[in-house]
Amino acid sequence: MDGLLAVWWAVSALLYFSFPGLPAILLLKRMRLIGLADGLPLVPVASLSLSIPATLMSYFLFGARLGASTWGAVTLAITSVCTAMYLMSLRRKGERSKGHFAWAFSDLMQRARPVIAQRSAWLLLGIICLALSFTYMPHLGYPLPLHADEWHMWADSQGMMGQGAWEFSSPYYGSHVRGSAESGFIMFIGIFQGFSAMDWPTVFIVLPLILTAVGVLLAYRLGRLVDAGLATALFVAMLPTGLRFLGIGLLVPLGLAFALVLALILLLSKMKNLALLPAILTALLFLLLVHPASALTGLVAMLVFSVAHLTARRWKEGAALICACAAVLMMALALSSLWVLRTGAGGLSDILTSENFILADVAAETYLKIFGFWLFILGPIGGILLAGERKFPGLALLAITVIVGCLSLSFRYVLTRVTNVQALHDRTTFIFFGLAALPSARGATWLWRASKVTAIFALSAAVVASVYVHVATPYYHIISEEEYRDFIWIRDNLGANYTKAVLDPWKAVAFAPVTGKLVFYSTHQGVDIGMAEKISAIDAFFGGNCSDTAFLRDNGVSIVYTETLIDNPLLVEVQPRIYVLR
Repeated sequence: MDGLLAVWWAVSALLYFSFPGLPAILLLKRMRLIGLADGLPLVPVASLSLSIPATLMSYFLFGARLGASTWGAVTLAITSVCTAMYLMSLRRKGERSKGHFAWAFSDLMQRARPVIAQRSAWLLLGIICLALSFTYMPHLGYPLPLHADEWHMWADSQGMMGQGAWEFSSPYYGSHVRGSAESGFIMFIGIFQGFSAMDWPTVFIVLPLILTAVGVLLAYRLGRLVDAGLATALFVAMLPTGLRFLGIGLLVPLGLAFALVLALILLLSKMKNLALLPAILTALLFLLLVHPASALTGLVAMLVFSVAHLTARRWKEGAALICACAAVLMMALALSSLWVLRTGAGGLSDILTSENFILADVAAETYLKIFGFWLFILGPIGGILLAGERKFPGLALLAITVIVGCLSLSFRYVLTRVTNVQALHDRTTFIFFGLAALPSARGATWLWRASKVTAIFALSAAVVASVYVHVATPYYHIISEEEYRDFIWIRDNLGANYTKAVLDPWKAVAFAPVTGKLVFYSTHQGVDIGMAEKISAIDAFFGGNCSDTAFLRDNGVSIVYTETLIDNPLLVEVQPRIYVLR
């Protein structure tokens, strides 16, 4: 890789995650709404929460093209507004900007030196490195996306950014796609790729690393609220990345949503008056655009903190949060592209049956094996301690964790016939165990104070077990690196006359985003009632040694990718495994 290109990638990533969030956070600090220590980890989240929804709004309001250029203009505008407001606040106080910024830089350096010298700072750095190693581990020896969802996000991002519109043609079939429930995430990766000019496989390595570091830093700041910052960061760093529950190690909506949930809770914990409400709503709106299922957790957090404010007789803050929850919920329910609720035919009486409340032993064993024994042992201990202390915001954080856990169980064992989406349970389960790091860390802190030797032994065992879980977790490779090179050859050498291919439906998931060409059929993300018929047609075609030319012509197929025997004189082999129809 060229050195200058690597430098540009680093600079572009820094700019992408720093603006307009940095001036916005500095403005909030200037208004004394948030401290610098809490604000700095929020900068990447603030940058994305401001720029990406604003880019989408510019598309709907002004017809601007969705893409890196519009994002750049929007980011520059927001940065300019925040900077102007900051300078105006200096002028009102009679401060000179040059002297103020010189003093601010000097003050920052003076504050940073003792922090860097602290042992906790180096421990936090070590925890971040551990988390980054876990995130990068699945890519050792395999530089391509690891999960089917990642390939689909690649394809949808290319479709949306390539056409610069909310509505775009499906990269797989050419059919019309009217937006996406996860459009915020699609724009997030698409704009970053367009701005940085980073090759797509590298995007799926770099962005999870950045989101992992941001998530661990936010977890540390949240953990500080319950006197357990390092332990919280450690437990979040050890969260598994797998095929079922996904995780922060994959570039999927859940990874970004988890960081947004942590940021939203941190903002809520710092809310002393209504001045911080716009920032909270901005984060919640972006969370809704990124991953609607995780937005439920955001709504739960807002409701819990609204109750906390009302209990403390801060009526305005409590009422404002409740009204904000109601407004966001109604907006989500009104937009069918963002929220789909399918009701089964069984009815409420069939749903609320006793067997639906039984937690199967095999499921509990699965959770214990995947997420780790430390959360199940230290979590209840920390929960009891937080409940007994009855202090804000520890009690609020515990309540959020418990409610999200109940939501996860209800999606799996109570509301299965209503939602009919196993993924809704799985994603909420990951968020729950991520939040469970807070009471678990509080339990670890108690154990440390009770017996340092026992705590060191327990945490060491937890880290070793987590390493084993990460190493032993299987990942499927949809295509090999050789097949990826074949797809690149097709992209670069087969022109516009060759538009659609037939191949293994599983490999077709990667074929469309890499080549930019359509496919006869690819494995879907969700349920597809026509799947059996399509797969049978593909099996029959390849089972007949690709001799059915009528199948190719009737379906507009001009490319065949296979290693099977070919018995069709009209199919010409242009490269190993690559055939074109004459």
